[in-house]
Amino acid sequence: RLVAIAVDGSKHSEYAFHWAVKNFLRAETDQLMLIHVRPANQFTYSPILSGEGNVEEVDRKASHELLQKYSSQLPAGQYNVRLVSMSGDAREAIAWKVESAGADVVIVGSHGRGPIRKALLGSVSDHLVKHLKVPVIVSR
Repeated sequence: RLVAIAVDGSKHSEYAFHWAVKNFLRAETDQLMLIHVRPANQFTYSPILSGEGNVEEVDRKASHELLQKYSSQLPAGQYNVRLVSMSGDAREAIAWKVESAGADVVIVGSHGRGPIRKALLGSVSDHLVKHLKVPVIVSR
């Protein structure tokens, strides 16, 4: 099986990752794809002005570091792991990657937003459940 786990650095995705490792993944047979989607056009901080490089490079590096952090928590040599860093809308990017890679299941954390915040901000897990043809496990 190809198991995709979407992570974003929150305590919710951290929980989903650890839940999957403990309760769902089979090291002998599963392939693991860790996905992180960084927002596109993020202008809240400009490292260009502070000499750290362009915004996209800094965001890409942080995304890769986050994926490495999760990957390093797996037992050494037991899992075949793919790390996927993308930019854009998390809902669309994760759905596209899951479909194009042929993942068999997706695991995501739930931020537990209420109906109003969910309507305003959107919910990645809701979008994936409604639009993907593969099972989506939402941990809470």
